[in-house]
Amino acid sequence: MRITKLQILAAFPYSGRSHFKVFEYYLEELANRGHEVVVLSPFPRQQPISNYKDINLKENVTASTSVFGLTLADVGRGSQIESILKLSKWGVETCRKTFKHPLVQKLLNSNEKFDVMLAEPFNTDCFLAFGYKFQIPIIAFSSCSVMPWVPARVGNPDNPSFIPTHFGEFSDKMTFMQRLSNTVSYVAHYLHYPFTMDAPGYEVAKEFFGDELPLLSELARNTSLIFINSHFSFTRPVPLVPGAVEVAGIHLRPTKKLPKVGSKNYTISNNIVEQ
Repeated sequence: MRITKLQILAAFPYSGRSHFKVFEYYLEELANRGHEVVVLSPFPRQQPISNYKDINLKENVTASTSVFGLTLADVGRGSQIESILKLSKWGVETCRKTFKHPLVQKLLNSNEKFDVMLAEPFNTDCFLAFGYKFQIPIIAFSSCSVMPWVPARVGNPDNPSFIPTHFGEFSDKMTFMQRLSNTVSYVAHYLHYPFTMDAPGYEVAKEFFGDELPLLSELARNTSLIFINSHFSFTRPVPLVPGAVEVAGIHLRPTKKLPKVGSKNYTISNNIVEQ
C-alpha cells in the first residue's frame, strides 16, 4: 500500500521536558517513515536525522516562566488555583516569546506548505493559530490525561459523576460527596479556561496573525483527532469517541537485552544502580 508523505508542523513550545519526551519518539518515527517534520520546541535533537527539522526555542525558556525553575519540593506545593494561575502565566509568556522568535517569524513569512499540525492541548491554544495560518487540520497530542476543557473538542463525553478530573484525587468509585466535589472542580476548571488561558493567549496571537484570527475556541473545535497519553489499565476505563485515542507507551523505545548475570558488577546507592 502506498503511503502519502506528509509535511507536518509540530508545535510543542512548552518547556516541560517530561511533556516533550512523550512526543519525541513519535516525531522521530514520522521522520524515519519519510514524512517531513518541522518541530518547534525548546528541545532540539543532539544528533540530526533526515526529514526532521528543529526550530530551536531553548533561548525562550527562563527560570521564572517555566518548570526549569521548579524544585521537586515545589511540585507538591500549592493549591489548584495557584497551579492554574502559574500555568496560565507560562502559557501567555510562551505564546509571545514563540511568535516573536526570529525563526518562527521567518516561518510565518515563508511560503511553506503543510498538510497537518500537531499541538498539545495544555495551558494555551494560541499555537492553533498556525493551523489557521497554513489552513491545515489539527491533531492534538496530550502528554497526560486530558484537561477538563479538552474532551468537548471532539465531542467526547466527560461526565464528572463518574469520571475523575485531571486535577482531582478520586477514583471512578466515588461517594456522593466526592462526586459533588469532583463536579465543582470540573465546572470551575471548565469555566476558568476561557478567561485565564484562552483570552490572554488570543490577544497575543492576534498581534501576530491579525484581528481577523478566529477565536481560539473556534479553532480548537476544528481538532480532528486527540492522542492521549493514558491507558485504561492505569487511568481507569472511560468512554472514548473514535476521535480520542489512548496511546500510552508510544514514547517507549525498543527494548534492549539485559546484561548476562555475572558479566558486570552493580551496586545500589541512594536508589541508583551503579556499575
